[in-house]
Amino acid sequence: MNWRRWHWLNDIVLPLLTVLMRLCWLWPWLLMLQRWLTPSRQSALLASWLIIGIPLGSMAMTRWVLQRNWTIRQARVCVAGTGLLVLMLVLWWEFFRSQYPLWDIQWLAALGQTLAHWQQEVPPPFLALLVSAYLWLRGVLDGRNTLMHDHVWGTFIVGFLILSSLLLAGTADPHGLPPYTEQWVLTFFAVGMAALALSSLEIARRGGRESEEQPNLSRYWLISVLSVILALLGIGLLISLVITPATITRVLSWTSILMRVLGIALYYVFYVFVYVVFLFLTPLLNWLHSLLGSAPRREPMQMPNFQKQLEQMSQQPAKQVPPAVSEAARWLGVIGLITVIALAFALALRRFWAGEGEEIDETRELILSRDLLQEQLASLWRSWASRFRRAPRAALSPFLSLEGEPEPRRVIRELYQALLAAAKEHGHPRRREQTPIEYQRALSDTVPGSDEPLNEMTTGYIQARYGSEPPTSEQVTRVRRAWERLRDLLKDQGPDTE
Repeated sequence: MNWRRWHWLNDIVLPLLTVLMRLCWLWPWLLMLQRWLTPSRQSALLASWLIIGIPLGSMAMTRWVLQRNWTIRQARVCVAGTGLLVLMLVLWWEFFRSQYPLWDIQWLAALGQTLAHWQQEVPPPFLALLVSAYLWLRGVLDGRNTLMHDHVWGTFIVGFLILSSLLLAGTADPHGLPPYTEQWVLTFFAVGMAALALSSLEIARRGGRESEEQPNLSRYWLISVLSVILALLGIGLLISLVITPATITRVLSWTSILMRVLGIALYYVFYVFVYVVFLFLTPLLNWLHSLLGSAPRREPMQMPNFQKQLEQMSQQPAKQVPPAVSEAARWLGVIGLITVIALAFALALRRFWAGEGEEIDETRELILSRDLLQEQLASLWRSWASRFRRAPRAALSPFLSLEGEPEPRRVIRELYQALLAAAKEHGHPRRREQTPIEYQRALSDTVPGSDEPLNEMTTGYIQARYGSEPPTSEQVTRVRRAWERLRDLLKDQGPDTE
């Protein structure tokens, strides 16, 4: 894995903070589910370091697969197979390492027996398997794109709603909330605010133009953000200490007189309205009653005696299911569960492959229009039709397809894609988070004499990719000449020797 291409904020800090946010709501919910479903187990279903490590490992595996020149089938086998292997290792570590060594396959048979034969409660390995599969799948989905502010904000909102549901469940449970729930809630808000602050900084850095100075991350900025977070949490704790249920009761008692007066006024208004309505409806009801009284009465329909029928059915001897059939059904259920998990891993990777491959070197913007909708529907139809044809097992292209593009746009984008491919071969690849202007500045610093042609190609590409009007033929000619100059400059620089 090429660690030099990784961005420390987008690829290390934000993923770690996102995983910590999920840990803060997942850990108390696991304790609550363990209390309800598996009360016989005393220790936790999964260790906290596993809840952190499984999604981070899945995310790293997904991004590593992205950097390989593999087919989609090879990538599926790698991620899905590794995910199943990690799930098995987690179950052995949590439930069977004290009984069997890892190389003893008897622990697999014991695991199968535990999953297939349920007693009075849900087997703890079953819950651990589902939670571990969710964590691995969540890591695959997070690894398909760079974590941005919207993703962090969505994770924060989901965690807030899940913690709110946990508080409601704790009020209904006689045993109350799990231990240390308050600390987990406090940690969730601290980590969430830190993640939102760092992702907002990344938005500011991306939004800076060439003539504007981009904000830099410094220790003063970090101290300021940390101070604000601690101050907000401290204010929240003070408010929670001051505003107790007794305080709220006293405040509400002050408004009881006003509420009583409003209630009496509404009662009389409703009374007058109902009186007027029934004043007009009473003659109509009396007339309808007279009509119904003159109609002949029908005998009420007799309902069948369901209790007697159930007693007769219970007295009949039940057919016994053969033990072999019951045992086979149990094992088929276990195999089906593992198959569904593997398919979920593979389908999540396909989603990632289709989305991430399109965003390696270009950025798609959402501009809803009739022409764009028609183009996307046509592209979707072509992709579905291509699945029914035999395609060569070649590596997937990291660039967007240019089929159906007008000639000026297609030519300029092809030339820009050729520049990206040539620069990558010479050791100057474009990172996922770089905009075209940022990549122009980075490449001009490493390739001497490329300022003017790079500026010409970047300007033409932005016009072809995002402009409302197509480029002119003169602009296409200038971009082609700029590409020829850049190609010569890259050849003169020689291949990458690292």
